[in-house]
Formats: sequence, structure tokens, C-alpha cells
Amino acid sequence: MPVKDLHDKPFSDETITKLSIFEDYTKEWLPVFIMTAKEICIYDFFAGTGYDLNEVAGSPIRILTKIFEQLDNIISQRVIVHIYFNEYKKDKFKILKANCDSFINEHPQFQNAVNLSLVRIEYENEEFSVTFSKHLSKMQTMPALIFLDQNGVKYLTAEYLQKLVDIEKVDFLYFVSSSYYLRFGETKEFQNSIQFDLNILKNGDYKRCHLGLVNELNSLIPNTSKVHLYPFTIKKKSNIYGIVFGARHPLAIEKFLRVAWKNNPTNGLANFDIDNDDIKDSQPDLFGHVELTKIQKFQKDVENKVLSKELKTNKDVYFYTLKAGHIPEHSGDVLKKLKKGGKIMYAERTPYISYDKVCKESIIIEYQILGE
Repeated sequence: MPVKDLHDKPFSDETITKLSIFEDYTKEWLPVFIMTAKEICIYDFFAGTGYDLNEVAGSPIRILTKIFEQLDNIISQRVIVHIYFNEYKKDKFKILKANCDSFINEHPQFQNAVNLSLVRIEYENEEFSVTFSKHLSKMQTMPALIFLDQNGVKYLTAEYLQKLVDIEKVDFLYFVSSSYYLRFGETKEFQNSIQFDLNILKNGDYKRCHLGLVNELNSLIPNTSKVHLYPFTIKKKSNIYGIVFGARHPLAIEKFLRVAWKNNPTNGLANFDIDNDDIKDSQPDLFGHVELTKIQKFQKDVENKVLSKELKTNKDVYFYTLKAGHIPEHSGDVLKKLKKGGKIMYAERTPYISYDKVCKESIIIEYQILGE
């Protein structure tokens, strides 16, 4: 299967969406660990050249830009930031290094951080399987952010997924050509990557095949693991691609979900109206049926689970919200509405659906059901 050189022409809108999500998550990830760790590392295993034909920044330059924005904190905290850019094609590798070096030289503060060995950049020209294996042990020693922006599905395998899941402090973003599984899933090449029942994808809604793929990948993760995978679908003409985000820490999951919902406030799932929410409204049809949007369905679900005492505390609601792929505001609005309507009671001013209250401060409140 031929591999297209994405950098010999301008990035498409869909590629820019993907890069924006990578960049936004890097922006969220960096300050958390710069302020709490002694060393951190970022891996971009399919780095490309750094720019497209129109000099729109690719992932390496976007990573450097976000690090540049944090240089004051990096220097004051004396945290060491390791950056690894890998590009397998030799011609691209040379351009990558030249572009990154140029970026650093154009920013004296960045060059100073490099001279102080606080920012340490390594460039590699290796096959992914080689460089990943070489760095695996180091990933276990410090917080790591990993980008796997592959072209296709070759490296989305059970072997690599399990190794990523086993790393204690890692967040990773896989890019995968999900619809390829529907077109080529029965070939030997694809069967050697991930083993699962292709009928689950074939019998479903085509535009939701990335969601189906991520559900199948989640089923491969041991029940004992705290890691959960989240999807963001990217549609380009008739093809379906997507990001697979993986993390175990609730703050990391919340931050990714915020990035996803920022990109699409309607569904937080895709770069298009995957649930046809734009044609739905809250008015009942002739038979009294109301077609709810994704957010409305979730909020109705939370309301029912709170009133039935299936979700009793802010901790219950917070983790249920993350698992469902929503942000705390979506469930928080439900609790506020129930309190205002006299259906539940809690003493605090807000329902405390947040990472800080639930996890950081360990403040657990129980919602009292009224009228029982």
C-alpha cells in the first residue's frame, strides 16, 4: 500500500484539525508536569519535516512552540524537558532537523534553555519499531507524552497498545486510518495488526467506524488497567480517520475531553455532525417523541441515575461523566437544575463536579433526594 508524502503539498483542513488537537493537548499537558516533575519527555515518532508546502507548522514546530511558551516556568523550576523527533525518511529527516534548529536559533530564550541543558532535543532517523523499543524503558522513568501520527494502521497493534497501557505515567495520541479496516481488514497485513471481529465495524454506521474501532481497542485492555481510550473522528471526503487518546489519570482525560469539545461543542466526538444533532430540536413530533441531542441524552441519563441513587455522590457523577466522554459542566448543569427544581439538595454552592474537588481535595458530597 503506497504511503503518501503529506508534506509535499499544503495540509488539508482535516490534517490541521488533527494537528490542532495535538497542539492543544500539549498546551494542557506541559504546565501540569513542568510544575510537578523533575524530568519529562515528549515523543513525536512520525515527525515529518516540521512544515507543509505553505509553511504551516506540523507537529514538531507546534510542540516547540508550546514549549517556548513555557520556558519561564521550565527555567524557574529547573525541570528537564526531553524531546525526541523521529522521521524515518532520510530526506525528510534532514529538513526536519534544519527546520527545528532554525526555530530554536530564532528564539534566543529557547537557545538559552538548550545551552542550560534544560531542553534536550534528540533527532532520530529510525523505523518506528526500532526507536520505540529503544526508548521504552526511559518512558517508564518519567511523565511522557507520545504522538503516533502514522499514515495508515500499521503500528496500531495489540503489542504496542499493551506496552503503552503498561507505562505508568504516559498519555498518548494515536492517529489511525479507521476506514481502512473496513476496506482491507481481511488482508494479512491488517490481521497482523489488531485481531477483532470486523463484523462489528461492517454492520455499524460507516461514519461511526472509528468509534467502533476504539470500543474494540478498549475491550483489549485488561480490566485491571486504569487506562481508557477516547476517540475523535476526522472525516475527509469518503474516508474516516481518527485520533485515539489514551491515559489513566482523570485530569489527563478531562483535559483531552475539553480539547475535543472545544473542537466540536456539539458532540465532542468528530470534526463533523456525526450524530445529526444539527437537525434535531427539542420540539416533539406528532407522536410526542422528542429527538434529543448527544448532550441532552447524556444529561437526561445523569438525571435519571442521580434520582434513582445509582449516582449518589459528586465522585460518582464526575467519573461517570469522564467515562461517557463528557466534560464536568455537562453533568454539573444537571445537578444545578435538579437542586433549583427542588428534586435534590446539597449544601455547597456548586455540585463539586471537578477534578480539584473530587481528586485533589478529596471532598466528597452526597446528594440528598427530596420528596421521598
